[in-house]
Order: sequence, then C-alpha cells, then structure tokens
Amino acid sequence: MRFSDDDIQKFLPLPTATFHILMAVVDSDRHGYSIIQDVVERTGGRLRLSAGTLYRSVQRMLDQGLLTEPRTRPAPRWRARNHCQGWCSGSSTWSPRTR
Repeated sequence: MRFSDDDIQKFLPLPTATFHILMAVVDSDRHGYSIIQDVVERTGGRLRLSAGTLYRSVQRMLDQGLLTEPRTRPAPRWRARNHCQGWCSGSSTWSPRTR
C-alpha cells in the first residue's frame, strides 16, 4: 500500500509510541521485547514502552495500515521495510509501511 501526501498528513502528528515503534523496526527485524529495548536505548531511558502500550499501538497501526502482516510467518520478529511499508504477524515481526 502506498500513501499519498494527503494520507500521510492524516497520521500527523504521530503519537510518541507510534513514532518510536516505527523507528525501532525501520532498520532491522525485531520482536516485541527487542522493540521495547530499542526505544529505551534510543531515548536514553526517557521512554519505556509497556507491553500493553506496545501491543495496543501495534494493533492500531495494523488497523491504520501503517503495519501489515507478512504472508509467511518468520521467526518471532518485527521487520521494517524501506520508507514505511510494514509487516506484522501477531506473535512476531513488524515493519513500518512508508510511501
């Protein structure tokens, strides 16, 4: 799915958790705990996502089309695609969906 500039504007400003989840999965495959650790590291400990916040945010992002589920279920990780095109599997990998 590709987003137009108008579509992208509808998501802005991004909620803090959404922004940091997208940043965590943009460069590498990650599972939930790895995303939480990445956010802590990137923010110098200033932000710590709870599991509930992470999974609620991911579900919302899936519903919005910011993340998608992969056709095949890889090892439990979330995977990012270039420029916000995403993947997610319920117990495993996610990536952001970009334009």
